[in-house]
Amino acid sequence: RWDLKLENGITVKLPEDGEDQAIAELVRMDRDNGLLTRDIAAVDMRLSDRLVVQLTPEAATQREATLNEKPQNLKRKPETKI
Repeated sequence: RWDLKLENGITVKLPEDGEDQAIAELVRMDRDNGLLTRDIAAVDMRLSDRLVVQLTPEAATQREATLNEKPQNLKRKPETKI
């Protein structure tokens, strides 16, 4: 298994198998969504059914502050079963 360390500091954790497909998917996500231009520290592609993105400490702090500013009434209400 390989980790790629990009010039912009992002670490990409590749899966054990299918590295070529994972890199192609990473390139597609960057092209379509600018993934690698965002304030992230790592992209974990080791699990085949999901992608995990780790924010930089600064981005995580900013996200937490933004979430704490949201009004409480916007939180999802529990579903009512009938």
